[in-house]
Parts: sequence; structure tokens; C-alpha cells
Amino acid sequence: MGTNSKRSAKELNNSVSSTPIKPSTKQMRIQSDGESDIMKILSEMNTKLNKLDSIEIHLARVDDKIKKKSFTSVNDTTDEIKVEQKKQGTSIKSLDESIARIEACNAKIAFNAFQSFILQPPGASGKR
Repeated sequence: MGTNSKRSAKELNNSVSSTPIKPSTKQMRIQSDGESDIMKILSEMNTKLNKLDSIEIHLARVDDKIKKKSFTSVNDTTDEIKVEQKKQGTSIKSLDESIARIEACNAKIAFNAFQSFILQPPGASGKR
């Protein structure tokens, strides 16, 4: 009986190793839980990426608005500067004309003073 039992145990071991092993339902549940966790993570990442895209679009719009406003303000400032330069140009012209009149008047006065000094008799002093 001892040899028979050894053979039957050996055959039993061989038959166990040659039969396909089916995965347990516990392993399948763990895998399905893992897959559902991965799906949840992926869906959360997608929603966050969508939010990020909408934020980027909003920032692009804000940048465009800022550029337009700054360009408009630069144009307004440039126009104001041009107007101010025209005003200063006209005031400079009027000041130049005033200086020319004053210099002409000063030249006449100097010429008259020079003539009266030359035409004065030699012994006469400037006293009256």
C-alpha cells in the first residue's frame, strides 16, 4: 500500500499543476476597483484640464482687452501731446515775434541815444 499511495500522491500533484488555475473573484474585484479608481482619476484630470483650458481662454481675452485699451490710451496720449506741441509752437512763435519787436525797439532807442550823444556840442555836459 505504501507504493500505491506514493504513486497516487505523485499523480495528484501532476494533475493539480496541469489544470488551469481560474482567478478568484476576489482578485477580479480588486482589479475592477483599481480600474474604477483609475477611471475616476482620469475623469478628474479631464475636468481639471477643461477648467485650465477655459482659464487660458479667459486670460487670452483679458490680454486682448488690455492691449486694446493700452493702445487706445497710447493713441489718446499721443494726440494730446500733438495738440500740446501745437499750442507750444504757436506760443513760441508769438514770443519770437515779441522778442523781435523788442529788439527792434531797443535798436531804435540805442541808435537815437547814440545819435543824440554824437550830436551834442563838445562842451555841453549831459546836465540840463
